[in-house]
Amino acid sequence: MFLIVHATNNRIDYLLEWSIEYITQSVFLERIIFNNFFNVLELNQYKSTLIFQVINPFKSLLFTLSLLTICFPILKEIKNNIKASQYIDKQILKKLTISSLLALFIIAIFITPINGITLTGYLQMSIDPYAETAWSSIELKRFLLPFLGHIFLLKGEVLYFLLHIICIFSLIFLIQIWFSRNGVNLHFYQLISLLTSSFIMHQFQVVGNPEILVFIIWLLCITFPFSDISKLSLLVMALLAHEASLFISPILSLFIFDKKRSVIIFYIVGIAYLVFWIVAHGLNIENAFNSHNVGGLNTLQWLVRYPERELLGLFFSYKALWILIITALIILLKTNQFRVAIQIMLLLSGSLIMTMAGVDTSRLMGWSFISVLLSVKTIYAANCYIPRKFIHSIFIVNILIPSLYVGLNSGGLYYFPGLYNLLTKSILTVLSLIF
Repeated sequence: MFLIVHATNNRIDYLLEWSIEYITQSVFLERIIFNNFFNVLELNQYKSTLIFQVINPFKSLLFTLSLLTICFPILKEIKNNIKASQYIDKQILKKLTISSLLALFIIAIFITPINGITLTGYLQMSIDPYAETAWSSIELKRFLLPFLGHIFLLKGEVLYFLLHIICIFSLIFLIQIWFSRNGVNLHFYQLISLLTSSFIMHQFQVVGNPEILVFIIWLLCITFPFSDISKLSLLVMALLAHEASLFISPILSLFIFDKKRSVIIFYIVGIAYLVFWIVAHGLNIENAFNSHNVGGLNTLQWLVRYPERELLGLFFSYKALWILIITALIILLKTNQFRVAIQIMLLLSGSLIMTMAGVDTSRLMGWSFISVLLSVKTIYAANCYIPRKFIHSIFIVNILIPSLYVGLNSGGLYYFPGLYNLLTKSILTVLSLIF
C-alpha cells in the first residue's frame, strides 16, 4: 500500500517514458504497438491517457482492496462481539454520545475550528488522491484520511472539514469509553479539562490534520478486546495514516499484544516501512530526514536557537496535567506497578524524541496522550494516596490555563480565535499593566 501511494504520476510518467524509449528502439515492437494501437495519439497524450484513465483508477481500486483486506479481521471481530454483547451497554453508549457532543461544542468555544488553519494539501487530496500535481513526500505519507474522505464522499472544503469534526467527536467518544471500561468515572468538567490538552486542541487549531485518525486507531487498540491480528492490522493502518506513528506504535505494541510473535511481526513491518520510506527518497537517508526541515533548518538547529520554546511547548501540551502525570508515576513506583510506569515513561519519551524531529513542539508532545489517560486511571485507583480536593483543583486550574500552540519556528506562543484567545489577551493586558 505504501508503494501504491508513492507510485506518483511523475514516477509513472518517467517509467512510461523509459518504456516508450525501449519500445521505439525495437522496430518489431514499435510496429505492433504504436502503428496498430496508438498511431493517432501523440506520445505525451498517450502517456496522459494511460495514467489518468487506466493506471490511477487501477491504483485506487488496488489500494481500496488492500485496505478492505486489512480491515476484514477487525470488522469480523466487531460483528461477533456485537452479537455476543461484549461491548458497552446501550444506555451507557447513549449517555456517552450526548456528553461527547456537548464536550465537542464546549471545546469549540474555547478554540473555534472554523477560524483555524486549514491544511489545504490534505483537503485537495480528498478531492482527487491521484491529482496531476504530485503531493509532497510528507502528504503522501499521510494518505489514509484524505483517501477515506474521498471514497466516503466527504471531500472538498466543507465536507472534509465535517469529516475532521466527526473524527474529533469519535476521539472524545472513545476516550470516554476507555475510562468507562477501566472503571474511571470522570466528572464532565474533568473531561473538558483533559480535552484542553494539545492532542485535542490542536485538532481545532489546525483543521484537517490526519494524525487524529492515528489517535482513534490507538484508542481502538487499547479499549476493545481485539485479537492480535486485528491489533496488528490497526497499527499498520496507523502507519498509513501518519508516518510519525512509527515513534509511538512500537512502544504500544510492547503492551497491547498477547503474543511476543505479534510484537516481532509489527517490528518487521515497521522496519519494512522505514526501508520503503528511504527508498522513496532515492535511498538518501539525509534527504528523507531533510524533507521535514522548516525554513532551511532541521529541528535540532531550531532547538539550539530557541530552547525556551521547547520548554514552553512541553508545558502547554498538558499544562497542569503534568502534575497528575508526575503524581501517577510516583504512586506506580511506590506500589511496584512498574509495567504501567514504564509504559507511561516510554510513551512520554517517544513524544519527546518526536519534538526533536519536528518543530511543532506542543502538538508532537500530545502524541503521548495515552500516558495521560493511564495517569488519570492510576490516580483514581489510588484513593488512599491522593485527596480528591487535590485532583479537582488540578483539573480546574488546567481549564483556566489557555491552550496555546508553541512551535520552535512559530515565534513563540501562538493562540487562535475563541474563548482562550480572549483569556490570553486579558492575562497579557493585566501583566503589562503590572510590569
